[in-house]
Amino acid sequence: MSDSIIAVHGLGGHAFRSWVHEPTDKMWLRDFLPHQVPKARIATFGYDARVARSRAVVESLDSAQSLLLDVKLLRSTPEERERPLVLIGHSLGGIIIKKALVIAQQQADSHCVLDKMCCVVFLGVPHLGSSVANTAETLVSIAQIFGDFNTRHLEDLKKESPSLRDLAQAFGQLEGFKIITVTEGLETVIPFTNRSVHVSSTPWWGRGLY
Repeated sequence: MSDSIIAVHGLGGHAFRSWVHEPTDKMWLRDFLPHQVPKARIATFGYDARVARSRAVVESLDSAQSLLLDVKLLRSTPEERERPLVLIGHSLGGIIIKKALVIAQQQADSHCVLDKMCCVVFLGVPHLGSSVANTAETLVSIAQIFGDFNTRHLEDLKKESPSLRDLAQAFGQLEGFKIITVTEGLETVIPFTNRSVHVSSTPWWGRGLY
């Protein structure tokens, strides 16, 4: 029995386009990953991650609950529930994964998800927040003058966010699966500013600081 792999995009991303290399139109999850794990069932989870139009923005807690529900629906048969589960999260997607697994631990009917968790892969996830969010919020606040913008997702991603620290501690209590974390090695230039910052300069996820 091979794995079930589910990828979750980040802030401002898209369930399909976030994993596409635009110059070649190649989609990593579709065109490359199956060669490495040919028997795996690979899927993406999409949610409204726009930092615009407040009535359309889904808060990350709601997204986490939706992710957990979709994982259970995807694994509705006894055979599917036996597949080891791998979750891949980029940026805000990693935060949503952490919230979903903490919720799963709290719900008896969701323990089946945790029981088969094999690995979580974090790609550029700001586990303790990022100064990028603080800068982005400033830009969005300016943009609010010209349109309907919302910053609820950015609140969760602010550097030293108490909610992120609490989530990291709760996630750190979960056991039984591997964690792979990839952090930023290069600085990101913030448009319209003279700032360059690391999106995620710490690999801390709650199981100790390395």
